[in-house]
Amino acid sequence: MAEVCRSIEEALDRVRRGVRLGVGTGLLGGFTTYSSFAVETAQLVRGGAVLAGFGYAMTSVVLGLALAAAGLALGRRIGHRLPAGRS
Repeated sequence: MAEVCRSIEEALDRVRRGVRLGVGTGLLGGFTTYSSFAVETAQLVRGGAVLAGFGYAMTSVVLGLALAAAGLALGRRIGHRLPAGRS
């Protein structure tokens, strides 16, 4: 019974580390990236470069969405090539 409890505890510890890394890096990293994007865009607009600020914002959003879609498509392609039980 002790062996089963240790195995469960080790599995939960791996999950906790994964969640902590995912939330810490992914979610919180996204906040800092977005705040930098917002500050840079605002600085361009406030500095009188309205067209440059608009272009920067639109280019960033459009390219971000396009690259996210490309990443999803690549992930699906790679996922279909994995042997059964590996995805």
